[in-house]
Amino acid sequence: MKRIELLFDGIARDLQTDGTSVVVDGREAQAEVCNLGSGRFSVLLDGRQHAVRITRSNDGLMEAWVGGSRHLIEVQDPRQLSRRKNVSAASGSGEVRMPMPGKVLAVHVANGDRVEQGQSLVIVEAMKMQNQLRAPRDGIVSGLQVKPGDAAPAGATLAVIE
Repeated sequence: MKRIELLFDGIARDLQTDGTSVVVDGREAQAEVCNLGSGRFSVLLDGRQHAVRITRSNDGLMEAWVGGSRHLIEVQDPRQLSRRKNVSAASGSGEVRMPMPGKVLAVHVANGDRVEQGQSLVIVEAMKMQNQLRAPRDGIVSGLQVKPGDAAPAGATLAVIE
């Protein structure tokens, strides 16, 4: 199950999904989502149909419009935690982890390659945004475990820099 922590109208929510069911704050429901394009979705939740439109607000939050009601959504970004961990990456772990569930678009290195801190290793797509994952320190790539097209859950180790 993929796990996403978010603020929904300022209230912390824990969302988990496997693509056909969703668990929000421990309550399970059957869910089906159809992307209609342009930020519009058709959501079938426990047999009830919902038209949802997602937009970005001026302050960077997502706005979800459901049945004429506006809701503000802020995904609690797991990358903030990994950034804090990477402050000491030069002497600590050289693991490069998936910041949130997504898909690997490109891999710029191979096992055995020498890399420098900040060098682009992998490009991933999550929530319709592309993210470059960079080397946390100088070293040699080992344990590269992904290829373009792979799906990866949040926190998955993609490579290790030794």
